[in-house]
Amino acid sequence: MALGQAAEAWAAVKGRVRFESAAERNPELLIEFRKNLTRPEYDLSLCSPSSSDVAEWQCTKCGLTWETMIRNRAISGSGCHACHREGINNNNVARSMALPGESLAELFPDIAARFIRCLKDPIRTPDNLRVKSNLKCEWFCHTGEHTFTAPVFSVSNGAKRRCCK
Repeated sequence: MALGQAAEAWAAVKGRVRFESAAERNPELLIEFRKNLTRPEYDLSLCSPSSSDVAEWQCTKCGLTWETMIRNRAISGSGCHACHREGINNNNVARSMALPGESLAELFPDIAARFIRCLKDPIRTPDNLRVKSNLKCEWFCHTGEHTFTAPVFSVSNGAKRRCCK
């Protein structure tokens, strides 16, 4: 508190703030800022955007709390790790969907007929699986005697399991 009052006194003497604070430069961070862990008496209005103070943040989207330096948020633009991962996963799922004319069912109908289920994503079918997908699925053996688990690409490249040769 004393440091905050000193900063205010200094600003009054000089007629302006000595630096642009993290709060002024990035006002959107005020919503997620919880506390300064390095110097608890300092909030974002008393820290520069390049501050190496570690702060606690809480995501407004998912509620996750995490710790990172103020400069990582104010300068680098880092954010919630869980929401970032979710965005990457959604992008990967979208990219792994087969385009029209490129699905396992259209290119390899005989292999698609042996498909049982996708282990990671139950809504996947041979109609929306890419031939080179690395998603693990359950398959009937080409002899029909048993089932096995393998990624789509390893089944669609024509390799046969040892027990079936």
